[in-house]
Amino acid sequence: MTSFYSILLSLHSWTRWLVLISFLITLFIVFKDKFQFNSLQESTKKFLKIAMILGDIQFTLGITLLFYSPITIAASENMKAAMKVKDLRFFIAEHPFSMILFWIFLHVAVVIAKKDRPEPKKINLILGFYVLALLCLMGGMPWFRPLYRFF
Repeated sequence: MTSFYSILLSLHSWTRWLVLISFLITLFIVFKDKFQFNSLQESTKKFLKIAMILGDIQFTLGITLLFYSPITIAASENMKAAMKVKDLRFFIAEHPFSMILFWIFLHVAVVIAKKDRPEPKKINLILGFYVLALLCLMGGMPWFRPLYRFF
């Protein structure tokens, strides 16, 4: 199980950079569409979808880690004590909560992109949900952990 956990943790660690980079590129493109065309371009919808798929992969890895991580397994045995330890609380409560919110906001933005709405309103809603998602993503990332993990 340790090797499975190590592989999973490494994948989750590396995938976060793909998610962050694709997310920032997509956010930049949506901003460009807003100020250049005041509408969402078809190519931008593809970027939204790619960012969502990468977010889904990362979310799946994260949920799996939640059940296989020795940190969360140990913390779940005594939640009251674990909540008093900053690092444990981060991994059993704060990180999952922020990432779930990130995932929801990301999906809402993609659903809005598919809906038939007036373009200026649509693009503003997408930007709003993307900014909320960015705040959750940046606030929920474990910046105090190694930035790159190897198997």
